[in-house]
Amino acid sequence: MFFSDADYPGKDISDVVYVSISEKDDKPVHVYIADNSKGQRAVQAYIGTLNVKYPGKVNITWTTLDVIASRYQDSERRSDSNSSQHLNSNQEKVISYLAKANNLGSSDLHITPGRDGSEFTYVEARVHGELEILDVIPRKEGLELLGAAYSGMSDVIKGTQFDPAIPQDARIAENFLKPVNLFGARYSHYPCVGGVYAVFRLIKDDSEDIPTFEELGYMPQQIQTIRRMLQRPEGIIVLSGPTGSGKSTTLRTASEAYLSTFGFNHNDNMRLPENAFSPLNHRRRAAFPAQYRRQSGIPSMAGLTRLNPLCDLIQTRY
Repeated sequence: MFFSDADYPGKDISDVVYVSISEKDDKPVHVYIADNSKGQRAVQAYIGTLNVKYPGKVNITWTTLDVIASRYQDSERRSDSNSSQHLNSNQEKVISYLAKANNLGSSDLHITPGRDGSEFTYVEARVHGELEILDVIPRKEGLELLGAAYSGMSDVIKGTQFDPAIPQDARIAENFLKPVNLFGARYSHYPCVGGVYAVFRLIKDDSEDIPTFEELGYMPQQIQTIRRMLQRPEGIIVLSGPTGSGKSTTLRTASEAYLSTFGFNHNDNMRLPENAFSPLNHRRRAAFPAQYRRQSGIPSMAGLTRLNPLCDLIQTRY
């Protein structure tokens, strides 16, 4: 079906109307309209024009302004990643390794130039706790990949140089991660004998496919106990474990279970809790991420409690 540029909403209603096309559906023209704008004459005229031009092909969904805004933002991100992003060969290779690791269900991507004094770089992915070799490349090329990742793909201050002789940390920018279905990737490297050891901590963008306690391997008795704990109006729950043990995954599933218990659903008219805080590792529905600075101490805690949260979910790293 041909949908011309002239058929998209004009500037006068573009902030309250969003259109997407899907050739797979019986009604391929999906129109999202802000519920509080349904009575506008321009909106009604636009709906009428579409129904005349594409009879039986238009599917209308009444939603909210924030949903429409988020759909425009998502389409802009896809457009940026598909057309306007120019990558050099080193960046493309880093992204390809991130994609391979993510497809394997890896929690970490390891790149170690000059390990044990060798002239090679080992590229490995941690899968179920074990490192699997993805590639072996020259030591010099490995250092170039790390330099491209740290200086050209991360959120560090522009102009900050990659230095393998000192420990450095950063987060890979979102526009490099979207194409490989990652929500985040934390970068960290440390100098070691003969070279440098770098790790990318991978955070998958699975906000629409959050695993259940059953899928995580918890037994029915354990699940019953956890749900009873989540329903208590007071108390503290501590979850600890080594790197890669599944702390963030369990927290994400517990957050979903907690929100579901209180009736918060993911749809275009979802009811948001007034204040529910989640850790920053993963997207969580109907929850507000917030930073807690340990240096702020009591003032930060007091400010948090003034917001009258249903619960505080604080993630700490050492």
